[in-house]
Amino acid sequence: MLEIFVVIALVIAIVLIMNKKSEATIEKTNKQPISHKQPLQNPIQTKAKSPIIKDSSKNDVHGIDYDGRHIQDAIKYRDLGRVAFKEGRNNDAWNYFSMESEEYAKHAEVMGFSAINTICLCNSVGEARANILRVEGKHLDAFFHIFLWVATSKHRKIKKHDQKLQAYFNRCKFKKLTLDEVKAYLNELEAIDSSNIINQFQVWRDNEK
Repeated sequence: MLEIFVVIALVIAIVLIMNKKSEATIEKTNKQPISHKQPLQNPIQTKAKSPIIKDSSKNDVHGIDYDGRHIQDAIKYRDLGRVAFKEGRNNDAWNYFSMESEEYAKHAEVMGFSAINTICLCNSVGEARANILRVEGKHLDAFFHIFLWVATSKHRKIKKHDQKLQAYFNRCKFKKLTLDEVKAYLNELEAIDSSNIINQFQVWRDNEK
């Protein structure tokens, strides 16, 4: 369950950043690899898409110069992760997606995002992480990342959320938990409370033992 504890540490760090408005960064434990045999290879060059901040000159954000480098780096790591995954280098892909999430957190801090929007942005890598775990047959861990991704982006719901939630749920073959229970929890979720979301998943997991 290393992946679950890694994400828990990441979410807690994000909330602390936004609540305290300090210069603390997300804990580096998010970069710990899952148990793959392949070593991390040197990054390859990829062509990133246009960043959110389109002006290449420095922009004045909250009194500081910011050129959008964090969002650009996030896109770079995302593309590297996708290439690594296609090549079967799952450990590399996991690390790149983790670095993508960290760059999103840095971008959100500079831009002054709310805690909810920061958590939503950082967990946007959840689908990619779940995909890695899916091909490795780690369906419970994969469902956790899909569940967290859907829950933390509830205020920006898209059709794919329901499709992915059902597909990853079905692979787990739960004996007690039903998909209706999961959907009911998400529908009743009023505030994006990461601790509550993670604790709820742990309750479901423990009930299956």
